[in-house]
Amino acid sequence: MWCWGLVFAGNLVRRPANRDVAFRTVGDLAGADTIMNDVFWVGTYPGLGPDRINYIAESIRDLGAAGSARARPVPGRAGSSG
Repeated sequence: MWCWGLVFAGNLVRRPANRDVAFRTVGDLAGADTIMNDVFWVGTYPGLGPDRINYIAESIRDLGAAGSARARPVPGRAGSSG
């Protein structure tokens, strides 16, 4: 059985949707600001198989090596050779 819920990344206090919402905070939320501004988020879900996980990992490595994104076939997608 899978138990999972929504995951938020970053500082929810700084999001425009919360501009007029009354809330309290504890501390200055510097860690949340760091996540919001400096983290590369890779979304996943439990249904990813090894081929898709490897594709994601290889794409991130390629992005770092090339300094920019380049098109690659997605494994398992129609019309893809991967």
